[in-house]
Amino acid sequence: MYLRSTLCTVSFLALTSAAFAAPATQEGAARLTTAFQTYFTTTPGVVSVTPEGETYLLKLDFAPLTASIPAETGKLDVSPLAYVLIDKGDGTWGVTENQAVTVSFDFPGVSKTSYVIGNLTSDGVWDEALGAFVSQSATMTDIASEQIGYGPDGKEQSRSTDRIATATAETKGTAATTGGVDATLHSVVTGGSQIAQITMAPDQPPMQIAATYETATTDVTIAALKTHELYALAGWGVAHPSEAAVKASQDELRGLLTTALPL
Repeated sequence: MYLRSTLCTVSFLALTSAAFAAPATQEGAARLTTAFQTYFTTTPGVVSVTPEGETYLLKLDFAPLTASIPAETGKLDVSPLAYVLIDKGDGTWGVTENQAVTVSFDFPGVSKTSYVIGNLTSDGVWDEALGAFVSQSATMTDIASEQIGYGPDGKEQSRSTDRIATATAETKGTAATTGGVDATLHSVVTGGSQIAQITMAPDQPPMQIAATYETATTDVTIAALKTHELYALAGWGVAHPSEAAVKASQDELRGLLTTALPL
């Protein structure tokens, strides 16, 4: 769930830029593309924005980025993401999605992790001034994850499998009196199960631990989150992708970090 929330939030960092008047236009799509590329690089094929009537279709495809990861380092796969954006004309945007999501990490000889959301639907209102969702509702079904850990000998040492039937989340954001955003997240998960297997010794069968639960509820409160300052950090990171670039701009980074604190 938190992975999905992170993906969704990051996907709308660029909406802190100026609003574009309806109906959707090629010029508006180009301006949105440039804004999103601040956070997802200008690598061809990663960001695509297409005007469709009064909405913009945003597509994010991370394959051009993940393809550059050296094979010996690991492999990262993220399914393409798609969102429908509509300019409400008052500094807010309607944001909806209806898609499946898959993410996998493979670090050879160390660990392998996969996440799957069978279906994810969400509907929210993004406020440019806040740099956050004023409100958002999301429903996820058929959620599954698996984590495999390997020992020094390269053999499987642990495996954890999680399943969730349904998860819902409600997010709200308001302007904090001291600046930034006050936000709340209320989530409910139903039909959960987990099976963990751990090999304690090479000559013994793995120990297995299983758990199930009908319902789990989580409430999160965040006070005075400095959204725009954090987005500036994200944009800086994209603009400085190499160690040399980071070292050459350390003073700028220190300033951005100082401005963003406390988190």
